[in-house]
Amino acid sequence: MPDFFPAAQNDFAARLKWSVTTKYADANHEPLITLQVPESLLVNPGQKVKLHAKITDPDGNSTTLKWFQMPAGSYPKAIEITGSDTPVASFTIPEDAKTGHTMHFILKATDNGLPALTSYQRVIIEVRTR
Repeated sequence: MPDFFPAAQNDFAARLKWSVTTKYADANHEPLITLQVPESLLVNPGQKVKLHAKITDPDGNSTTLKWFQMPAGSYPKAIEITGSDTPVASFTIPEDAKTGHTMHFILKATDNGLPALTSYQRVIIEVRTR
């Protein structure tokens, strides 16, 4: 489970700076994540799923990425993600996934500005009958 606390603290620090900074360019802003797939997908057991997002940073900062499975869905096991540190990641729905099982995948994008800011985007996967 990721630690969201540091990202929240950095977000708060950036908002304080925004309140006393007159020029947009003089403060850091969080990366923007645009999913290139729907936020919710219906899939079959054994199906390969590709997660794809476009990441931009309004300040031109570089970003680090991490796709991870959030333990919020009803499927009880961890799923290995290929390309988890890239904009395009993939995984295969396990054969033992049952109809109605859900899996939540999160993309975390963190810039290298000061303070470093993070954005998140979620994709929910639901297993259906073949």
